[in-house]
Amino acid sequence: MGGYLPEVKPFWDKHGIPILKVHSSGHAYSEELQDFVEAIKPKHIIPNHTFHPELYKELFGDINVLEIKDGQTIEL
Repeated sequence: MGGYLPEVKPFWDKHGIPILKVHSSGHAYSEELQDFVEAIKPKHIIPNHTFHPELYKELFGDINVLEIKDGQTIEL
């Protein structure tokens, strides 16, 4: 077991929910992100887990991209 599984496994066991492990890289290509944004039409985008948050304004055009610094708090 790895990741968060040891912390949540008791809950799943208690409720009789089987755990199925499925590998996911957690990374998305810019085209996939653009498709996702087009589908949900958010009011804001907050880049997260990226080395290049400044590129989001290029990728998503008119959508309000909020670049948040580590430790910075915002109210939505």
